[in-house]
Amino acid sequence: MVHDAHVGCGSNTAWREVRGERYSELANIPQLTLVVNGNHDIMVPTINSFILSQKIPQAQLIIYPDSGHGALPIFRAVRSSRQIVPKRFNLIVFNFARGKPMPSETPARSPGADWRALVCKNGTKEFAAAFAANPVLDTSVMYRPCVGVDAIESFFANTNDMYDSLTFTNETVDGAKTYLEWEGKAFGTDVGGTTIVTRDEAGLLGKIRLYHRPLQIVQLFSRRTR
Repeated sequence: MVHDAHVGCGSNTAWREVRGERYSELANIPQLTLVVNGNHDIMVPTINSFILSQKIPQAQLIIYPDSGHGALPIFRAVRSSRQIVPKRFNLIVFNFARGKPMPSETPARSPGADWRALVCKNGTKEFAAAFAANPVLDTSVMYRPCVGVDAIESFFANTNDMYDSLTFTNETVDGAKTYLEWEGKAFGTDVGGTTIVTRDEAGLLGKIRLYHRPLQIVQLFSRRTR
């Protein structure tokens, strides 16, 4: 959405045909531009919104968590937000079209907050409903993958108590994948790793990859999960 005193709000229909170097025309947009997306949009990948905000000189970016196309909440845990998010979004667009500065809309969220909240619901119907059919968990501490919700539930039930502490330090969303970096302590030893979560077109969890470090921690977890 582009704000201009003369043209008001316009669409990107004129950009459908690629002309010249990729993204080159975006640098020529002088107007304030509002870029809005959900971080699980399967129609317009979220990374495209980041690229737009970086290439357009006066772009402002809003990424709504747990949301799909049109920034609409799509998961059970945020169904109560279906009334809140549209109202806040409408106010932002209204003020943006009038040339008012955009407040800091995207709430501060701790990295990994959504994933931690889901894992805390392990063993519940809500946890199971977040997964696609036959999801797969690959992990560096097991000899074979966990296939199916029951196997994944069992893994988390058996390993959560092994951590003395765990903090997510970074979260990156790239299309269907969410990359989570974390660190903490397990068995009295420093531990770190990465969790990669992949969602299908419906936003359901299809694949999880869980990597631990250092090697001695991998060996300790491996012995406990046999």
